[in-house]
Amino acid sequence: DEQIAGGNLGFELENWDCHQNHFFAYNWSGLGDAQLAAYVGLGWTETTWNDNIPPESFSKRWSELNPEEQSAARELCFFEVTWNGDSLTSIESTQ
Repeated sequence: DEQIAGGNLGFELENWDCHQNHFFAYNWSGLGDAQLAAYVGLGWTETTWNDNIPPESFSKRWSELNPEEQSAARELCFFEVTWNGDSLTSIESTQ
């Protein structure tokens, strides 16, 4: 069962939601204050969230994000590789 396996790896519901789906499965009203602030910092509004219209920041590479956007992304458990959509296996094969 995925929940048991995730628990064995140290995941709890909130950190699973953060690291695995970055809270995208939540309704806007279901996001916590920290998540709301982070998504607003990345340019989301309740309307764009509900209509699934990503802001401009979501078309940028990590290196193109300003420091405030990178901080907001980190709050949502993104880091450079996950933000850019790079495969972890492709990163390993280049080293």
